[in-house]
Amino acid sequence: MDFFTDNAGLCGIPGLPKCGTHLSVGGKIGIGLGACAALMLLLICSTCWWKRRQNILRTQRIAAREAPYAKARTQSLRDLFHGYSSNDFRNLCSD
Repeated sequence: MDFFTDNAGLCGIPGLPKCGTHLSVGGKIGIGLGACAALMLLLICSTCWWKRRQNILRTQRIAAREAPYAKARTQSLRDLFHGYSSNDFRNLCSD
């Protein structure tokens, strides 16, 4: 038990002094302020990300509303190519 009693910073073990408070009031306040600052930073970053995402979605909705021909044109090309088989294209080209 000599290796315990020779260390001045040890406490809480039977035979050694009881442990007191290790953090000062300033240290506790610093931890609290740091946690609040981290929480505020997280809230600000998440709010900025959410607003940016909303703006992107709003812009996409506006762009889709202003150019309905683009979707109609894409759909008609898709229908054209998926509606025919390769034999139908050969028959169309041979006529």
